[in-house]
Amino acid sequence: KKEMVFGKIRDAIQGKPKLDGPSVLPDYFPVEPRGCEKHAEKLFHCLANEATAKARDMEAAGLHKSYYPDVQVKASDADAARKVQEIAAAAATSAGSGSDADAA
Repeated sequence: KKEMVFGKIRDAIQGKPKLDGPSVLPDYFPVEPRGCEKHAEKLFHCLANEATAKARDMEAAGLHKSYYPDVQVKASDADAARKVQEIAAAAATSAGSGSDADAA
């Protein structure tokens, strides 16, 4: 518990962490708080399966933000990025025509 409190105070003073080497959770990260085991199990199951697959698809299309300001986000799958742009353009077009119908 002392490491947890000290680590939290250190992070509050130092600000956002810098990306140096592999990403690891801090020592004070509560993986399964007492009494929340059932909820934590559901969360980690979702993160390991559905959420990870969706996040990887979003990363491939360039739809994610970087936590680090010096990292530029780029789409790694040009086809996925093109599909996202087409969907966004179609949504903007349908939203524009919907507002014209409301005005008439």
